[in-house]
Amino acid sequence: RMAIICHEFSHFYMNVVQKDEIEADLNALKLYLGMGYPVIESHKAFIETFKKNPTNSNKQRHEYLKAFMDRWEKDKYQICMS
Repeated sequence: RMAIICHEFSHFYMNVVQKDEIEADLNALKLYLGMGYPVIESHKAFIETFKKNPTNSNKQRHEYLKAFMDRWEKDKYQICMS
């Protein structure tokens, strides 16, 4: 739930383009993972959400999220500062 709350928060307080779903997803991950939640839990949260609506758009979002999560451990300090 916290990952999804971070996503919704991002739409209004972090996104440059408020309606951009991928931007909100990535900003949510910065918040969520930056607070110390595990990568696997963020992955599960988004998979559960996308599973209910398996569109091409959600498949694309998942690809962006997966790439971000794969990079997280290596680059987390740089990511949080950007």
